[in-house]
Amino acid sequence: MAERQAANPQVRSFGQMMVRDHTNTTMALKLAIHRAGLPPPPPPQLTPDQQSNVAALKGLRGRDFDRTYLQQQIQAHQTALGVMQAYAAGGDNRTLRKAAASTVPIVKRHLAMARRIGG
Repeated sequence: MAERQAANPQVRSFGQMMVRDHTNTTMALKLAIHRAGLPPPPPPQLTPDQQSNVAALKGLRGRDFDRTYLQQQIQAHQTALGVMQAYAAGGDNRTLRKAAASTVPIVKRHLAMARRIGG
């Protein structure tokens, strides 16, 4: 959506990076789950809050899209960072702890970029 609806080229680039990095981290997590001997997870489903966020973005264009998208990304990455840091520090599976720990810097980078672009 960011590639099509954003006014700011930095927001469009950020959206492209989100797709690329989230695809890579999802593949890494699936590999870690396999290495840990766990069954594959079910296909991801959007939570009601995520569905609401997507719906809110669909009707926006330009600066309104940029502002709302970045606010959503900051909030989502703050939550994700907390989850990843908590699991990396005390998760019950060593392989998944390593995967979480390797994801923490990526989430931190995304959060910092969203904050910087959002001003």
